[in-house]
Amino acid sequence: MPRNVPIIDLKSFIDGTDKESVVAAVDDACRNTGFLVVTGHGLAPEIMQGALDAIRSFYEQPESTKAAHDNSVRGTGWKQLASMSLGDLEGDGTVPPDLREEFRVRRLDIIDWVSPIWGDPLINEAFRDALVRYYTTLDRLADVIGQIFALAVGKQQNYFEQFTDHHDSYL
Repeated sequence: MPRNVPIIDLKSFIDGTDKESVVAAVDDACRNTGFLVVTGHGLAPEIMQGALDAIRSFYEQPESTKAAHDNSVRGTGWKQLASMSLGDLEGDGTVPPDLREEFRVRRLDIIDWVSPIWGDPLINEAFRDALVRYYTTLDRLADVIGQIFALAVGKQQNYFEQFTDHHDSYL
């Protein structure tokens, strides 16, 4: 029998009006479906649109301009089209490259305002700010979801933060 993926509104957890029902719904979804879709997460559409607009503008630039946004030490910044292969697990170059280009940001770049991935800070301030707002907003949402999971497994609400407070996730 096919199951629908549950859609769970996080608003009452976030505002504190009914944390228990959100926790119960997430717990049920994880135990019985294995998947869930969240709404009411508070991720403002203008933050998402700002990030999309910023990265679209970035990709429209010539390769020579994009190439200046690289931090090879951290493995972040711009990666040229067809220069990476997710399928090349052995690293032997036998798998053809993926037809994608990438702009990769890590937490270290978010807190490092002079990271080479941002290029000239005076020219690229809006680009950097849009991606930082998006990253930090998603980071807060990940904390909320971690809190819900902690309560669902019978732990204190902030239990998982001890394991994630110094993460270095990619965007």
